[in-house]
Amino acid sequence: MQHSGSLSLKPPLSILLTILGGAYVIQSLISMFALQGIPAILRTEGVSTSHIGLFYLVMLPWALKFLWSPYVETYRKQANTLKNHTLLIVGAYGLTALLLGALIYVDLNHLTIIFALITCMALLSTFADIASDGLAIDQLSEKNRGIGNIMQVGGSYIGGLIGGGLFLYFVAMQDWQFALIILLICVLIMSLPAFMLWSNLFQNLQPQGTSRPSLKYAFSNQTVLYGILFVVISQIGTRLVLAMIIPFLVDQGLDLKKLGLLAAGGGTMTALCAVFLSGIIIRYINVKKVFLCVLLLESLSYTALYFSPQFSSAITGSIEALYILCSLLSAAKFVVLYTLLMRWSFGTQSGVNFSLFQSADMIVAILCAMIGGWLVTFYGYSTLFLLAFATTLSAFTIMIITNRKIQKNSRLEQQNT
Repeated sequence: MQHSGSLSLKPPLSILLTILGGAYVIQSLISMFALQGIPAILRTEGVSTSHIGLFYLVMLPWALKFLWSPYVETYRKQANTLKNHTLLIVGAYGLTALLLGALIYVDLNHLTIIFALITCMALLSTFADIASDGLAIDQLSEKNRGIGNIMQVGGSYIGGLIGGGLFLYFVAMQDWQFALIILLICVLIMSLPAFMLWSNLFQNLQPQGTSRPSLKYAFSNQTVLYGILFVVISQIGTRLVLAMIIPFLVDQGLDLKKLGLLAAGGGTMTALCAVFLSGIIIRYINVKKVFLCVLLLESLSYTALYFSPQFSSAITGSIEALYILCSLLSAAKFVVLYTLLMRWSFGTQSGVNFSLFQSADMIVAILCAMIGGWLVTFYGYSTLFLLAFATTLSAFTIMIITNRKIQKNSRLEQQNT
């Protein structure tokens, strides 16, 4: 089907997935470089943990990106083609590469400069992320959104491996400057597929509305409000456990060598398998049913973690097996949850709506990391796992109760567009 002369309806699925995969790899590469790679290097240089802890503030642009999402969304929606998406994605990541290049010439003692440059990278990545999310929601059919989320979650794990593990490996093998050059090259290569959107053949397909994208409109949308509430409740358990699972393993007696092998092999590789498997499953089974199943399994895994110190000495490898199970379930959960969020974001300002969901998730992650550390310090891991179980089971119950209402509101929103 042709539209407006030479315009085709949408880019082929293979092109969309390649662009989305590259963008999401870069996003995770930058975040894990900031939150794992940099802190590890600074610690080996003798920088105090109190100073290193401040680097977690670079997560703030991802938590606050909903504030500028209406402006990015307005620019993204302009024109009849997808060229603005190219400008947002390639422009943001091209500037990110320049900042990585500048970082090569910064001494590790200049923490303020390093922090400022990485914060700018995080800010730039939010512009590309809003454009990528909007592109995925508008251009992917509902059937293919699961595949889109395979690229999103799978890309985040691959980016995490590059920005975290491989970056540290290259630092150890060569030096800080060489490792940064590798990251810079990866960013440039992964951003290149977005140039395919520059073609005049692809039409901007997002639903057209009469008003400019705005937060006011988003907060007046019942589906969006339900989605934010659901993200918060369903992610508390996951974020609490993800924040404290590594310290828990260390306190259970795992040395760094075993922990590294477990995280890379059992954790990341199993998670990637779960990402692809869950993406395939939701093509054939109702996504909400799959999510309910994941929530139930998650709550059971947190129950097992609660009792794990009592039977870990009797059952060899039980702690490691639970870690792998949690990694598997959390990876599958991200794919299924974000597929649901894409559905709930669909409308005249999909980029804004989805940014609100992601910001809510990031705020939960930041708060859970702080609260989780406090709970473990004063009340122990058992309290943390009990809270994770209770909130996850609550999310399971709430989704059953509100499922029909969310579905009705979402259907009305799509009809209005």
